[in-house]
Amino acid sequence: MSLFGLEDCLCDSNTSRRHKKHIAHYPGKKVTDQIVVVKTIYDPHKTLSKKKYKRLLADSLDGFYPHVPYSLNKRERWTTVTPASLLAHQTSDLPELCVVNKKASDWNMYTDQSTHKVTAFHVLDDDVITTLSATGGEQSLHYYENMLREKRGIDKDEMEPAQMHYSIVSPPPVQRFESRKNRKLGRTDEENRRAIRRKLKITLRKLCRITEAFPNECMQNNEEDEMPDFCKAEFSRKIALKDFISIGQPSTSRSPKNTPSSNVTSSFELVTLKPPKMIDISSATNALGVFEIIDVKLSMLATFDLQEEISLLAPGYCDVHWFGSERVSVASTRSTNPSPVFVIFFELPKNTDILRIRINTNAQFTKLSKATLVKLLKTRKYFPTLFKDLLAFIFTLKIPPPSESSLRFKECKENFMRTVNSTMLATTASRADTFAQLELLRLCYTCDAFKNGLGSEKADICHTCNSPYRTDLFAFNDGMICRECVTSNVLHQIRLNRFPLEIPLDAAPSSPVDLLYAILPISVMSLLSKMSYRYFNAFDYPDAYMVECPQCCMDLSINIPNMYSTCICPKCECNFCYRYFFEKFKLDPGERVLKVKCYCNDFLYVPELGPHFTRCGRLCHYTVERYGTYYCGGTYDQSGILRPYELGAWPYTPRFRKENHPNFEKYGDPVQPEYLEQKKLVSKLYAEVCAEMRRLRFDKTKRIEYENAVKRLFTLKAEQLELIDLRKTVLFLVEHCMAWLYLHRHQKLHHLRKGVLLLFQRFMNFQTKVLDPRYYQKIHAQDVEEMMSTVIKSFKNYAMDVRSINWQ
Repeated sequence: MSLFGLEDCLCDSNTSRRHKKHIAHYPGKKVTDQIVVVKTIYDPHKTLSKKKYKRLLADSLDGFYPHVPYSLNKRERWTTVTPASLLAHQTSDLPELCVVNKKASDWNMYTDQSTHKVTAFHVLDDDVITTLSATGGEQSLHYYENMLREKRGIDKDEMEPAQMHYSIVSPPPVQRFESRKNRKLGRTDEENRRAIRRKLKITLRKLCRITEAFPNECMQNNEEDEMPDFCKAEFSRKIALKDFISIGQPSTSRSPKNTPSSNVTSSFELVTLKPPKMIDISSATNALGVFEIIDVKLSMLATFDLQEEISLLAPGYCDVHWFGSERVSVASTRSTNPSPVFVIFFELPKNTDILRIRINTNAQFTKLSKATLVKLLKTRKYFPTLFKDLLAFIFTLKIPPPSESSLRFKECKENFMRTVNSTMLATTASRADTFAQLELLRLCYTCDAFKNGLGSEKADICHTCNSPYRTDLFAFNDGMICRECVTSNVLHQIRLNRFPLEIPLDAAPSSPVDLLYAILPISVMSLLSKMSYRYFNAFDYPDAYMVECPQCCMDLSINIPNMYSTCICPKCECNFCYRYFFEKFKLDPGERVLKVKCYCNDFLYVPELGPHFTRCGRLCHYTVERYGTYYCGGTYDQSGILRPYELGAWPYTPRFRKENHPNFEKYGDPVQPEYLEQKKLVSKLYAEVCAEMRRLRFDKTKRIEYENAVKRLFTLKAEQLELIDLRKTVLFLVEHCMAWLYLHRHQKLHHLRKGVLLLFQRFMNFQTKVLDPRYYQKIHAQDVEEMMSTVIKSFKNYAMDVRSINWQ
């Protein structure tokens, strides 16, 4: 399908496929009337939030929808679409607008636009249109972006902001066949194609003969090319005919063929492999930190024994890992927080007169810090002095600021306190920080006996790239491997989400994960350990949750979830709901929530200024004529249109809307959403109980008075903790159950309300007896505990009944 005929041909059932295939682009056809303009969002560094990105996708105030090609030959756009008119739409709430003149490289509409060549680049600079052009003609878009950075004096390492591109794309020129020459020779089109293929085969045979006759000259030319070392092995082989001819040749017949629905033949099956989805790890690779490799001459240091010195000098807050007798790492532990996390390697490479020191930490250099570090390491004469001064220098570096607490914790801190939340309804989470993750990974990533590359013929060259210039080598089973090859291999597996990792290192008797700190920065190792921990932890706990504490921001793992979805952080004792992953309705000032009724009689709740295409996920059942279930999939558009699932994903091109709606309206059913506001407890029955329970739960004086009375009546510590937690559990249940009953007060839930009120009455009687100073005997709370279990069971059964009804 042609990119430039999209507005003409899409959804046009009268034009046959065969006609479009052979007649659309004939030699000599006029293509100037097929220029299109496309509006795209250019955000290479993902600086836009999801909400902002979806709002930009829905913006059409300039008359153009994003990623929709508009022909300049329609509606006289050639008179209105100019760089000046397009850049006039620039406002403060939009990204920077740019107009890009492109020349398409292919007639296929699915061709990647990044392959199109750019001929001119227009941008506003102080309300003046600046046009950038290349002296060499057509260039890539990246070339013009670098030119704009240099013109504005922007650093190359600075993150590039998002832009809105208006791409004016011209079609490629159609090549003319040598029809006059073919007519003189009396050839048909089919004979001409055969002659071209025959000439190609003869040329390839000559190339193969030259390669076989002069192999040394060919290899010498390859060595003179400026290409990486690891690419020479692939390009040094002989040229074959299969490199230029594909397996499946296009058909030259003008009549359509009846192809089977399956690609399975008697001998093989054609399988189309899609490229895997890559994970963005730029935040880890671009994180700030210190990763330095410094070589110190041994002649500048007094004679020392590395094993003996490390055993004497290593502090108690560090872990020591040996990788053979000539390489050791000193790593910080959890006890050093909030000090910087660091890993220091000391190595004595064979056949060299140097001491190699690797410093890997999440701290940051200040001004002149690097020069001070190099001077410190190269001026010390004794290893103990060098070791102590190096540790002292690391602790003087700038520590990255700690992670801030979540917004919901800042707004209502008292709701997360352990003194007002029930321990009975919560489960204690497990630590899943970097140190806990490494403990698991050391058990999973192991290596065999330390071979040290003895089986390799060239132990001083990387067996992967065979480069003689890379001297930073590590032991591997097949020989030695350089640091650059290990980095490329591991990062490639992380981007592909390919776990467990295949770490090409031999680190016996330690784990290869600890040796990776000598190759990858701390930020990348944190990402690696977190992703590996999720993979291996799922084998023992398939239903585990990986969450982050809203107060201390520590990574936690809920290995065994409970039915109440609440947990306790083992570090700061913060109580929170671990299913609350995002701000569901984080509204802007003055924004409301919309309630939209779907086709399945269910309701969709969306923010007023939220994203487009909110889908209904309710599971429905077919009618009597058909069995099974299906998802409703009703799609609500912010413009007030509700569409069924069958039309939700269809491309709504201008021609399609013109055929269905003359006024270019979207296809669907207009709906009137209901604007929701925050509900208030106005019913006296519900409001009084909720207010009383919340006041008792957060009243510090009442809580301390109750705890002192319990300690007076009960001497055992276990009984005291049980009764104190019983009060918090009952108050929490009654408050939230009554609020839920008020929201569902139109349903017949009198039995649930009766049970909650009875629990409230029994607890108040129990608390009155406990607080009465005349009672000196133990008071049993068996009635309160039984009633609390009954209330929990009743609500659980009701939830299961509602779920079974929805499935029917």
